[in-house]
Amino acid sequence: MQGSNFGRRAWLATATAAVVCALAGGTAPALAAYPDHPIKLVVPYTPGGSTDQFGRAIADGMSRQLGQTVVVENRPGAATMIGTNSVARAPADGYTMVLATNGSMVLNPLLYKKITYDPPRDFKIFSIGTEAPLVVVTNSQVPASNIRDFASYAKAAGGKLNYRRWGSAMRCSLPPRC
Repeated sequence: MQGSNFGRRAWLATATAAVVCALAGGTAPALAAYPDHPIKLVVPYTPGGSTDQFGRAIADGMSRQLGQTVVVENRPGAATMIGTNSVARAPADGYTMVLATNGSMVLNPLLYKKITYDPPRDFKIFSIGTEAPLVVVTNSQVPASNIRDFASYAKAAGGKLNYRRWGSAMRCSLPPRC
């Protein structure tokens, strides 16, 4: 967490405690039994990028804190939907987690018609690991000076605009028609 005195160890301990409490429901018997086998952390991005590195740091800290292996599984593709959907369809037993981003939980449901998971229904968010700004930029010739003007401009263009976002190889029209 940039600009914070919250050290890495304290952060990992807090994140691990949040995971354990969320999965155990705060009860001692469940806490004593969890985890009894390896945990999988799905990172819906390719190996080597910043999200993967962050996921591996979390997995390493969790492994040490929990005394159980946390395996990172990279499942990239379809603008994070492949990996995210795999976790939505996994048993809700606390042994399969996803390192979700604003792309997988907020943008994908807004931009794609055929999304196979529903974030509020299929996931329980228990910790914010990091924060990053989301910035919308456009060519300076576009007649919009704020997001509301741009949305109106995109609707009036009737699917003639294209967008591209970081982390996604897809190009799509605006308003969304994917």
